[in-house]
Amino acid sequence: MKGKGCLIAVLIVILVLIIVAAVFYFNRGKIADWFADKMVDQILANLPVDYDEAMARQTMDQFIAAIKEGRVEREEVKEILDLFQAAWADKKLETHEVDELMEAMQEAVR
Repeated sequence: MKGKGCLIAVLIVILVLIIVAAVFYFNRGKIADWFADKMVDQILANLPVDYDEAMARQTMDQFIAAIKEGRVEREEVKEILDLFQAAWADKKLETHEVDELMEAMQEAVR
């Protein structure tokens, strides 16, 4: 009996993991949009005082549109996310860090 209960518990856990994986797979676009929106919000909320917000927003909008259209490689997206994480490690963005992010996004869109 004890072995049967463990087997049922393991099967339930596996079933839950399959369901969670399916939900993530079928909603990956929405999840990517959510992450992109969070990154954009963080960048815009923490731009250096003298930074051109309109230019930054335009660059990020073009980058996100290019991702949705499939024009940006997964590795490029990962590199930009890594750049953002490194820049945001101290919870503030310096002008040179934002410049680097914007340049990477512009390059990815080309």
